[in-house]
Amino acid sequence: MEPEENITHMDSWLYKAAAEGNIEVFDNNQRLQLESLKTPNHNNVLHVTLATKENPVWLFNRVHSIFIFSPALYLLFYRQLNFFITIIKREKKSNFIKQILSKCPSLLLQTNAKGQTPLHVAASYGHSAIVKLLIKSCAKARAENGSSKCSEGDAEDYGSGIQHGLT
Repeated sequence: MEPEENITHMDSWLYKAAAEGNIEVFDNNQRLQLESLKTPNHNNVLHVTLATKENPVWLFNRVHSIFIFSPALYLLFYRQLNFFITIIKREKKSNFIKQILSKCPSLLLQTNAKGQTPLHVAASYGHSAIVKLLIKSCAKARAENGSSKCSEGDAEDYGSGIQHGLT
């Protein structure tokens, strides 16, 4: 874990942006030091994103006016709408993670107060596609840097466990 002086506490608006996968906030604030940005529990931007459950309410609120006038339409399309919203949220989360990692690959290796890397958090929340993405990102970082910080054992242990348990 980083020494206390290297930590910038994450403001609530940054926390919200990370939880929602809103990359624009981070793109518009180029001076942010992503590697030092932490919650009080030492979660980084990736930890926050991965620990946030997908919530379809945001899209429902946008189309709510249609359903007010036709409740039968809501009942007819609820299951399909819920599935569609879940797919959109997963894609948004994956894209956010890819873009954040392109800005600051070192976030992948940071641990929170519980000693969990973003890979641990993704696995514990059952995000199998994101676990695969993080493993690939870790392997890519090792290949580019020749670094052994992102251990093959971690990637293999979590990768095989998650592939057998969640797919």
